[in-house]
Amino acid sequence: MYSPRRSGNNMKDKSKGNCINEATANFRMLFGIGIMLLILSGVTLMAITQGAFGEQIWFRIKFGLIVAVILNGVVVGRRQGVKLTRILSEETSEKNSTEKLLKVKRNIHWFHASQMVFFIIIFYTKCFQILIKRRDAFKYKNDRSVN
Repeated sequence: MYSPRRSGNNMKDKSKGNCINEATANFRMLFGIGIMLLILSGVTLMAITQGAFGEQIWFRIKFGLIVAVILNGVVVGRRQGVKLTRILSEETSEKNSTEKLLKVKRNIHWFHASQMVFFIIIFYTKCFQILIKRRDAFKYKNDRSVN
């Protein structure tokens, strides 16, 4: 665990941070491709079903959450990543650099936590969709048996 009181580990932590930052830089294009595929699949789904899913509440909630995930990644995640890269590349006093690094680390932690919450809610909207389909199928079966 990183502790700002240990002065000897600052350069070691910076070198580890630089290494991880360089390794994840290659995945940024992959994330962009993933977002484009996500949007393309949603548009294709709407085209194939002629907008039938767009009328359902679960789809509207899920679509809003996916937009929130994308915006959170672009606005918050990218900004914190740029700050982290800047802190890792600059040569400043150890105390000032450590304070900035801890602030960015905390912000990135909250960013990842919020993304995880969004993904869990998106997963549960799928479960909500299945429950609605079962309920509707049960109503349809009961309506047919009454006639």
